[in-house]
Amino acid sequence: MPSTRSSNAKKAPAGRIQATDAPRGSKGPKKGPKKARKAKTGTVDAAGSARKVLPTTAAPALQAPALEPRVDDGTPSSSPALDVVNTISTTATASTTATASTAATSSTLATLVASHAGEDAIFCKLIRDKVLAHLNPWKLHDLQCVLEMRCYGGLLSDVDLKEVYFQRLWGFQEEDFVLQEWLYMSVEEMRRVIMEAMPFFRAHTRVEGEYVFPMDISSPLSMQAKYELYRGYGALSYVPVKVYTKSLGSTAVLQRAKNPAKVKVMERDWREAYADLKWACGMNVDHGVIRKLAGLSGPADFVSAMDEAARCSHIDVMEILVKEFNGRVDIGTLSRAAEGGHNDVIDYIVEKYGVDPNGLNKEGWTPLQWATMCNKPHTIRHLVEKYDVDLYYVKFGRNCLQDASRRGFAECANLLRRYMEERPVPLDPQGRPIIREEV
Repeated sequence: MPSTRSSNAKKAPAGRIQATDAPRGSKGPKKGPKKARKAKTGTVDAAGSARKVLPTTAAPALQAPALEPRVDDGTPSSSPALDVVNTISTTATASTTATASTAATSSTLATLVASHAGEDAIFCKLIRDKVLAHLNPWKLHDLQCVLEMRCYGGLLSDVDLKEVYFQRLWGFQEEDFVLQEWLYMSVEEMRRVIMEAMPFFRAHTRVEGEYVFPMDISSPLSMQAKYELYRGYGALSYVPVKVYTKSLGSTAVLQRAKNPAKVKVMERDWREAYADLKWACGMNVDHGVIRKLAGLSGPADFVSAMDEAARCSHIDVMEILVKEFNGRVDIGTLSRAAEGGHNDVIDYIVEKYGVDPNGLNKEGWTPLQWATMCNKPHTIRHLVEKYDVDLYYVKFGRNCLQDASRRGFAECANLLRRYMEERPVPLDPQGRPIIREEV
């Protein structure tokens, strides 16, 4: 519709409101529409009407600095640290192993970011399958790559980070995000779950220990309001609690390994070094630091460190412990790989070390039972279809199907029920079922 205003009247400029300098003695620019004149903060749309900008409360941001590749020469690096999660740590000193796969991933990420694909691009099959699926949340360097996708222009939102990356691709469950219902939690309950997520380093030479908190964030015990707690530890609403804990703990280990005073304590008591080694193996930190801590661990058998590496899918760390420090791979290691749901590690252990996938660990559990109790249907499928494991082994009077039903894991229970129908229980010559039971 044609404008009813006079032809010599100036139109209000579109875009953001800007102040103009008027000559002395002049009346200044003409006043705009009433709504725009009263708007103290906001923007003006193309029609000239003011649009108020409302403040929003967002979850605390995950921040990660630029990647710094290093050459793994077997010695600890002194490069600046990774800021893995802003709410987890901001002053750690670390270096990471830049492998060929992560270098290719970073190149793909740079191409995608340059294309300005936006948040919806994360649902693209190319990104989901070729990038995110190959980034291990249990590896410090890979976790940093994911956080860069989230921080760069919101390419990966908090919801996508939780539902696409952690849940859909890596199988984490809703209960792993302990602050996702923080609005309905009391201050005391929030404090409790946050304190449970903080790494605790117990000193072997003393009775006491110490909690590790993110840098520049005070202890949750000193915070009085829910919003204050969420500002400091809100990452627990979209990062699994175990990933949060291991990231914070391994970052602290990297600091301790480069602290001369801490190293002297480790030299006096090998148990201090071995405790830190388990943290380092769990997040596959700097290989030089892993070698240093393993060398200080003295008479340790490296079983727990090997279990951590297998549970978190770090075959390269397992190779270091086996070849350089006489680490041992056994059925316990295979059980930890099944617990983590890492089929590639299961194949590596079975094919290279000849471990029986039907064996029992020291607690009397089979790898299939560990996969069932940890709700890993893809690992159940892998063990049954590739290795034809025993479906009917009984412990505490229950087999795998009964364990899955008792815990409410419907997908695992349906899968095991179908396999049992296809593979009926074997019978002896007298027609009696042959079932292994815990002695």
